[in-house]
Amino acid sequence: MKLFHKVLPERVTKEVCQNITTYGLLPQLPSEYRTSLPTHLQEVPIVWLSEKMNTIDGVIFSVDIDKLNKEKLHKLDWDEVSWWVYEGVIPPDTIAVEPLIEEGV
Repeated sequence: MKLFHKVLPERVTKEVCQNITTYGLLPQLPSEYRTSLPTHLQEVPIVWLSEKMNTIDGVIFSVDIDKLNKEKLHKLDWDEVSWWVYEGVIPPDTIAVEPLIEEGV
């Protein structure tokens, strides 16, 4: 199964994209939506992932979650929003740059 991670247009640079494909997706302490996360994830560096993207602006990376440690992958139980978080670094061998995809994929 694939999940998606988007780098926002204002953060997209050649260097950022190369770092992701070289070093993986690096986690950050949650700031936005922090209090909406389960308590045990509020102070843990995470990477946000989604089952689909509603917009295609920015650069979208797909992540093959079959290659990830399932104990670190958490589906969030939010109404009508298909968000997941991963604790720790997502290795580069699980990541691919998605070609321009249709809205809502």
